[in-house]
Amino acid sequence: MNYDYNFGVGGDPNQIRFSDGRFSSLRLDERNLNEILPFTREQLEFLTTDPYNFDVQRVDNGSASVDWNRNGVHGERGISADINDGYALGVGRYNHVGHTHGNVAVASAGSHFVVVRSLIPRVNSRNYAGTGPSLNTPATLVTTTLRDREILNTGTLVRSAVVTGSPTALAVEGGMLIAAPSAFGTAQLGMFRVASDGRLEGRMRSISIGAHREIVLVGSASGAEVILWDPDSKQLSARSVALGSRLSLGDERAILGADSYPLTSAGPPGATFNSRTGQIILLTSENDGGNPDRLRLRPIRLTGTRFAAERGRWLADAPARSLDRPEIAFDGSDRAGGEGRYLVYFRQSEGESSQGYHQMHFVRVSLPRTTGSGPDDPYVFRRRMVINEWVRTRSAPAVAPYRDDFVLAWRVSDNIADETSRNQTEVNLFASGEFASGPADHDDITYIAQQGLRRLGTLRR
Repeated sequence: MNYDYNFGVGGDPNQIRFSDGRFSSLRLDERNLNEILPFTREQLEFLTTDPYNFDVQRVDNGSASVDWNRNGVHGERGISADINDGYALGVGRYNHVGHTHGNVAVASAGSHFVVVRSLIPRVNSRNYAGTGPSLNTPATLVTTTLRDREILNTGTLVRSAVVTGSPTALAVEGGMLIAAPSAFGTAQLGMFRVASDGRLEGRMRSISIGAHREIVLVGSASGAEVILWDPDSKQLSARSVALGSRLSLGDERAILGADSYPLTSAGPPGATFNSRTGQIILLTSENDGGNPDRLRLRPIRLTGTRFAAERGRWLADAPARSLDRPEIAFDGSDRAGGEGRYLVYFRQSEGESSQGYHQMHFVRVSLPRTTGSGPDDPYVFRRRMVINEWVRTRSAPAVAPYRDDFVLAWRVSDNIADETSRNQTEVNLFASGEFASGPADHDDITYIAQQGLRRLGTLRR
């Protein structure tokens, strides 16, 4: 049965019906889509309305093109897109890999990926309702290594309770960098290799960052950068990571806005490296004149000893807001189509509950098409809640590329009925929502006529 028809056809909620199977011969693989279909523009007209909202163009008398990835380029082949997200972003099966008391981080290395989480000593994980480590409640740092859904190893990176903020992780040079802010104006930073049994080979060391600041690791053309966010001034700066036998950080450089003043963000930024343009992309929380924390994409470039942030664009519509660190990943693969795409996961500010937990949202940004001609108008986007309306969290999620897709990690809410799952770190594969076993049409009417009514007669007897 096609459940999309339960919500109406052609944008009309009164047109609730069974499917007559007219598209049942078509099988769609969301990881290998062809935008040209053997149906007319008129037959596919319903795809231009809710909940689909695709752009459909006529090709000839017997075929039409559906812009599956919403990038404004028609006729693409071999692309990926989540085309049945009318309700929410659906992700792969989950694992619970251990408790966390705050934001998590995740990075991959080959067939493995590592989840980094913080634990505050003497806290009961089944009823902890806090926001995570801080200067007053420092934490230890724990990792779990997985291969697909198999847990291989769990270990402690920082045994002393010195971690005062969110961990961050980045795949680089066949291994991974892991970092977290810590006490006395320092950060814990380490470079690790992942052994075949999941053990992390390497160690953390303490490096001065001058004051208590949140940090984000991001790739760059030369290797890696640490983005620093000051919770008092809200200003952003960067330090290059010197990768080698002894990790170190370069001199701090300001990140300036278009007005040459220090760039600010209402909350810690997200960051990713656009491998096609060679630019670092920041995702900041900024004031749009009505909301203080609307998410904005800002490419940055190095000019001399400073980073300059371009004007950029709003990520999506006004409800795309967050005061937590949003997670952004760039997909530059051939399957992404066009100029690539950004995938963004964040804990939404809009509609926050008085208890402090609220929904995760997901935004897929298609390049290069924009929603309008204005300089601030977002790129074409698709914003959806993650999983369903009952999934809520107190902490920001984390995402990383893994096996031609992405892996999502997040903190389960502490208000659910199952006490053993409270504050667990949940991990979901296929975080893009794209599956080879894509959506299909079914001939519901024929099935009911041939099977359903016969079965009903049996039950009545």
